[in-house]
Amino acid sequence: MLPGVETIGPAAFSESGVVAEINKNRYKSGSVQERRDGIQAIENAFLEFNKSDGRVNAGLTRRRYAEADEFLGEARAEFKELEKKVRIASGSPAVKI
Repeated sequence: MLPGVETIGPAAFSESGVVAEINKNRYKSGSVQERRDGIQAIENAFLEFNKSDGRVNAGLTRRRYAEADEFLGEARAEFKELEKKVRIASGSPAVKI
């Protein structure tokens, strides 16, 4: 089961931007920029569910970041490796962000 399904609710989650972004598969395929954008889009989609009574809730925000981190952990590691390979192939120095 994907992180967030239990706390957001299966019906809301299945129709959410999280599922839509995951199904685009940009977070684990394509160019470095496409993967970066896909990972960011999924993280942002998780954060759509950080409100209680219409107001941003700090606890829900932390939970959604944790759920996004749990889901995206492997994709982020693969992204870093791809980014490193591209940087080495292009001869560009490492840049810290």
